[in-house]
Order: sequence, then structure tokens, then C-alpha cells
Amino acid sequence: MVFKIPYKVRVLVGVASLAAGSAFLLLHVFMGNGYPPNDMIVFSMLMMLVPSMTVDWIHYRWVSLVDKAIPRLIRAISDAQEVGMTLPRALEEAAKLKLGPLTREVKKLVAQMSWGLPFEEALARFAERIGTLNARRFSVLVNEASLAGGDIKAALKATAEFINEMFEIEEERYREMKAYLVIIYMGFFVFIFIIVVLMKSFFIPLTTIQVGELVPIQISPAELSRVFFHMMVIQAVFSGLVAGKMSEGRVLSGLKHSLVMLVIGYFVFRYFLPW
Repeated sequence: MVFKIPYKVRVLVGVASLAAGSAFLLLHVFMGNGYPPNDMIVFSMLMMLVPSMTVDWIHYRWVSLVDKAIPRLIRAISDAQEVGMTLPRALEEAAKLKLGPLTREVKKLVAQMSWGLPFEEALARFAERIGTLNARRFSVLVNEASLAGGDIKAALKATAEFINEMFEIEEERYREMKAYLVIIYMGFFVFIFIIVVLMKSFFIPLTTIQVGELVPIQISPAELSRVFFHMMVIQAVFSGLVAGKMSEGRVLSGLKHSLVMLVIGYFVFRYFLPW
């Protein structure tokens, strides 16, 4: 199920999850021996990432479904006008269609008009509630058409076609940027692979070295692994954010990529390197 999540709620969830994850990590720093276990680092990162990622995904999934339903709404209004219906009446008929999350908003628009709210004001509130560029375009177009009068079927159909073309352009851009998304993932996997090779073939054999005959230098494999683990966490988070920006145009869309990379890196370190 998807639904709209207000901006203030999304910000509150993001701040709260960031604060909770940071507090959990700092608690182990001050109550432990100065360095939190790697498991605790991953758990605190999950506390920071998962709530924000979930809220962001739910909201923008709702936005995507609403935007994609707007051309169908416009066509329904245009078809209703072809049989002689007025714009308000056409909207009432469109509210009976299955338009996904948009159906609820159209029904609310029709209900407000039935309560006596002026048509133009109801449309403006409709666009404000949805908050997307396509919703504002729809509101402005229908408002202007209502004020101008006359036959607007051609204008409505042209608007629906324009919005569909914009979706096609966006999908084409997404397909083209998938190559860069793959490159980012491959870069992360190469980074992990190099760490494993270095640890297995170079650093671990040198964890106990002898300088002269009397001065042994002890280097714990776990300490070396911890340093690389911290590097992996940083790499996973920022690589994921870059992947989201490049593939979907939004940094927050990269939270899911950060989560995937973080989990993969955690299991590699957990089962293939000193822990």
C-alpha cells in the first residue's frame, strides 16, 4: 500500500532515525572500550537508513502512481466532454474510474465542489494536495479552459500526450543511466575484492613481524580488518547516494542502494575476513 507522506513527517522521520542511530553508536563508544563492534556499526547504520528509505520510497511511489494516472484522468474528462458534459460533471464521472491513488484525490475534489467550494478553488487545492508538476499543469489547464469556455477537447488530449511524452523521456533517461548504476556497483565490488585480496595475501601474513631479534611488532588482523570495514561503510553509503542521484535524479533515492551495498559488505567482512 502506498500513500502520501507529508514533507514535515518525512523530515521528522529522517531526523529521528539519524538521531537514534547516532545515539546508539555513541552509547557503545562511551560505554565500551572506545571502539564499537562492527555489528553495532552496521546496526546503527540500519537504524539511520531503513526508516528514511522506507518513508521516501512509499511517498515517491505514491507520487509516481498519481502522476502516471493524470493523463488517464485528462482523457476521461475529454471523452466526457465529447458527449456534452460540463467540466465539473466530467470530473464527477472521472472520479468513478480506477485511477489508483489519484481516485481518492479526485473524489475529494468532487466532494469539495458539492459542498459549494468554487470550481477554480477546488482545482487549486487539488493541485496543492498532490504537489507535483503534472498536477499543477492539469489544474492550470482545466481552470483556464473553464474560464475561457468553448471546445477544449483538443487541448486536453494534447496535454495528455505531452505528459505521456515526458514520462517516456524520463524512462529513456533512466534506461541510459542504468549503465552508470552498474558501474557504481562494480566499483564497490572491486573495492571489496581488493580489500579481501590484500588482507588474505599481504596484511594477514605480516600481522606478526620481527624487527631484529628482540623487538617483535604485533599487529592484530582484526584491527586491520576494522579499519577496512570503516572504509567500506563510508564507501557504501556515499556510493549509494551517488547511484540514486545519477539513476533517478534524487539523492534520497540512493538510500536503498546504500543499504544493499552496506549489507553485502557486512557479510563479506563477517565471513571472509578476521572479525
